[in-house]
Amino acid sequence: MRRVPGQEPALFARLEDPQLLICETCISTGTHISEAVGLQLKHVNLAAGTIKIAQRHCRGDMDEPKTKNSKRTLALGSLARRYEEWIAERGAAKPDDWIFPQEDDNSKPMSDSGVRNAPKQTARAAKPKDPPKNDPDPDFPGFGLHSFRRAQDHDAAGGQRVTQSRPVRSPARRR
Repeated sequence: MRRVPGQEPALFARLEDPQLLICETCISTGTHISEAVGLQLKHVNLAAGTIKIAQRHCRGDMDEPKTKNSKRTLALGSLARRYEEWIAERGAAKPDDWIFPQEDDNSKPMSDSGVRNAPKQTARAAKPKDPPKNDPDPDFPGFGLHSFRRAQDHDAAGGQRVTQSRPVRSPARRR
């Protein structure tokens, strides 16, 4: 079974923050889950509406991004306001505060595996007990946030063409 355009809005509508905001961040900016959960307040510039990818938190380990090109500054676009609200709600005030901390320990970043599993669990919960034969299965082999991360076309934004964010460059370097 393959991903069917149109399923994402229904699936993501069932997610709650922080998993929803992380998923939106990955889809909108092209970040990896590990890069999103590795964000600290010092990496977020609300005035500019950007996030700086400088580290990642993967399977319990903090590390640099995979490649030198993975270190980048990305535009949040319409997510900037959500970040502002989320940061205020969390009470993050110090540069080293995690944007997405563990639920029971604010001094540690959220686990990437918990975020990775959230869309799959949501898809399973959304699956009807007796679906019609032509009804696409929302939980198909290969389904997960990573399957959306690099998608250039999807209709999670009401049928509009959505492209991943490009790194923010200084005006002198733009061509």
